[in-house]
Amino acid sequence: MVKGKRKWTVLIAAAFVMTAIAFGLFVLKGPGGGEALELQERSLAAIRNVSTYSYLTRIDARSTGLSGEGIVNVSTRMAGNGTIDVRQNLMHAYVGIRINGISGEDSINTQNLMEMYVVKDTVYTRTGKSWVKGVMESDAWENTQLIEEANAIMDGSAVITGTEEIDGESAYVLAITPSSGSSSAYSAGLGSETGGIESELLENRIFEWISKETLLPLRISNEQVFSAGNITTKMTVISDYYDFNAPVEIQLPDDAAGALSSGSL
Repeated sequence: MVKGKRKWTVLIAAAFVMTAIAFGLFVLKGPGGGEALELQERSLAAIRNVSTYSYLTRIDARSTGLSGEGIVNVSTRMAGNGTIDVRQNLMHAYVGIRINGISGEDSINTQNLMEMYVVKDTVYTRTGKSWVKGVMESDAWENTQLIEEANAIMDGSAVITGTEEIDGESAYVLAITPSSGSSSAYSAGLGSETGGIESELLENRIFEWISKETLLPLRISNEQVFSAGNITTKMTVISDYYDFNAPVEIQLPDDAAGALSSGSL
């Protein structure tokens, strides 16, 4: 029985589903100060008028340390892109994941492509031919783009550091200092998937790019270092947002109607 491979594949897959949903719906900010606070409030007003948008998220993570099976040195690269219909509570996304490294005596070299739909409070995923469904426990759609994990990560003070261009569009750059205890969906998932070991956030840096023209978020970058037991993970997440209010059509495929239930996500 290959404990290390199974453990890390389940850990990363479960944590990524949480992270993909969080960063896909992830554009609401915590309180800032002065000009930054005013900019965030104006951006929030613009966000509330968004009915559809698309996103691209890239995640790079490396976990090192010791587990019960031995040395851990695992590199994970993930990318996901999707489209969200806020008004209809629909989401369609593709997620790619590659995991390389060692965990104890096991060598890990795996990659998967996952397709995902979110319909109301149900998440449908497939990595092959069969669909699996689960229920989102958080009230993701109650606050449109806000879910609990995303709110925790963005809760903090902000300052405007300058302007930059994102894909040719001029944007304000905000540096956000998270509040104490903020953590990501990924790190929270890591703790829950490693026997309940609580993860500790050691470093957390967040930057946001807000369009000068539309006041909508164009990019959010988050760098974290956190530990769970004797394992330390360094992670970078970059999410781009685009095609705001563009016409979309998201329809669950017929073959997903008979998806097996996997519980809550």
